[in-house]
Amino acid sequence: MVALSFRFPHHGKYSSFHRLLDYLDPNDRAVDATIPLSIYHNRYLNRRDIAGRAWRWIKEAEAWRVAKAENCPWLHYLYPEHGYFNGSRRKKKDQRILFSCHLPKSKLEEVKGRLKPFMEGLRCADGIILMSPEDRDYYASMAPQAHVTFIPHGIDVHYFSPGTARTPADEGNFRVLTVGNMMRDFPRLAAVIRRAADERSSIEFHVVANAGTLNKLRNLVGENAWPMVRPHHGISDEALRDLYRGCDILFLPLISATANNALLEAMAVGLPIFVSDLPACRSYAKDCAIYFPTDLDEVDLLGALGKFSADRGQLAEMAGKARSLAKEELSWEVIVGRHTDFMKSFEA
Repeated sequence: MVALSFRFPHHGKYSSFHRLLDYLDPNDRAVDATIPLSIYHNRYLNRRDIAGRAWRWIKEAEAWRVAKAENCPWLHYLYPEHGYFNGSRRKKKDQRILFSCHLPKSKLEEVKGRLKPFMEGLRCADGIILMSPEDRDYYASMAPQAHVTFIPHGIDVHYFSPGTARTPADEGNFRVLTVGNMMRDFPRLAAVIRRAADERSSIEFHVVANAGTLNKLRNLVGENAWPMVRPHHGISDEALRDLYRGCDILFLPLISATANNALLEAMAVGLPIFVSDLPACRSYAKDCAIYFPTDLDEVDLLGALGKFSADRGQLAEMAGKARSLAKEELSWEVIVGRHTDFMKSFEA
């Protein structure tokens, strides 16, 4: 198998699906299509991702050359939404195409007009791996010849691991962590923060997002309540891990979801999770998280956070269960094995 992948600059080294490349079988091959940062951020060379698309097109051709030279039966596109161009015309008759798809139905419906190569690729893919089971019928309808399955996104449980437990002496304020940009419900988060400010709650809201998202959140929160927020952007992988280890709970209000890096990272570190009740979230965290309705208002959400801060025993129990589940079912070693089994099933 040849795995074709790249890493977005805003994805951490240990967080993204690209991390799978470090766990491949020795007999597998990897082609890394990550564009150099100096080109990615050059507004002249990479306007509208022109240089990025050209680079990934070149790397797709390289991946097929490797597959043909080494007689590899599969080419696995880890990010086909951005990395597939014309694989169906490059492959030999005895070779197969595998897509790992990341977008939920709601998001793909918004952007599929801009993803024409990917949409064409779905029609010729032989296997499709989804990050959430709820979209199986949707993808199957667009990929008539493919076998479609759900295999979770993995997580590096060696890097994202529990740190030193906090002691009563250094507990201080209840530290709530929110991480990420895409498909987050920031208006709901902002409403909770404003309510916490009105009640003079002893909660610190640590928010990790890009600078533009943080500016939008600040506008939603308002200057009076913004002192409740500890914003973080452009932080290192180590600083991100330290935040997971140093906070008390992950609070994730979501609009939609497939795989969610923040959910996986929190599970691996052993951070309790309070997350929107979406099928994709339950398919990962199962009974190791506390779920809230997507329309729950800020009064009830803040009340729930207050109850958690008063019951550290419940949080500790949740943390242990989440860490165990991550190790047993979501480690990259386990997930890569499931990918291999899926490809072998075509030989039966």
